[in-house]
Amino acid sequence: GMFGGSYSAAVGINNHGQIVGNYIIDDTVHGYFWQGGGLTDLGSLVYPEEINDQGQVVGGFQRYIPEAEGVYLTAFLWENGNITHLEVLGYPARAYDINNKDQVVGYSATGNWGALLWKNHVRINLNTLLDSSTIFPYIWTLVSASAINDKGEIVSRGVDLNYGSTQHEFLLRPK
Repeated sequence: GMFGGSYSAAVGINNHGQIVGNYIIDDTVHGYFWQGGGLTDLGSLVYPEEINDQGQVVGGFQRYIPEAEGVYLTAFLWENGNITHLEVLGYPARAYDINNKDQVVGYSATGNWGALLWKNHVRINLNTLLDSSTIFPYIWTLVSASAINDKGEIVSRGVDLNYGSTQHEFLLRPK
């Protein structure tokens, strides 16, 4: 349905039929969590991306960032009715996926972009985990991570710093 507004979209569903998405009411975007006919408003300017089987939701929300002196999109984790700001490297930032082991992936701006993994709410820059001997002669920077499965495998996008705008997708596997 439209949830009383002018627009709605579902963006994620888990194995329990819980759904997250956005709707617009009074010209303002709101995030929502839907379960069995009941709607929970996640707040205005909240953009959910995915939900895991524990009902944890990740995405981006706009908020004032004092150290950056402006309103930016930043990564969040929603669980049990509370939104937690995930530590990032810079702004804007967004969380794109969460698995069933409390691992979240996304991106953060750092002057140039950086792919991130949050494991137990601790931020890890995925570029620090690359084995450079496996990707020579290229100099890759992972700019965003878009998905993670329960094995910890991550789908990420990288840019080759030697060749400018050359981009490739990567499958990262934990050792």
